[in-house]
Amino acid sequence: MALTSARRPACPPGWGHDPSQSHHVAKLALDTGVWPLKEAVDGRVRHTWVPVRRRPVEDYLRAQRRFGHLFSATRQGDIIATIRASIDAYWANLAWHEGPAAERRGAAGP
Repeated sequence: MALTSARRPACPPGWGHDPSQSHHVAKLALDTGVWPLKEAVDGRVRHTWVPVRRRPVEDYLRAQRRFGHLFSATRQGDIIATIRASIDAYWANLAWHEGPAAERRGAAGP
């Protein structure tokens, strides 16, 4: 038995992007590694999308007005670096647990 749960990470009001761009923002979430895509089958969870070359997290953050304060007159580089480090640590931990195969699945588009 398989359970499919699709969530739309880029749709809630207040995120500050044009609704017609939701697909683009959701793809950025995957391509930057911000949003891990997983599935559960028979009680086992696995990643179904592992970006090979992650896009810069700034691409995802800039696409939404809710993160505008990170790029205002005084760029919040330390906060962006913390976000980036958290994402890097997540994917490094995944590679350690799931092995090299996890690193090869998926590919970030241009």
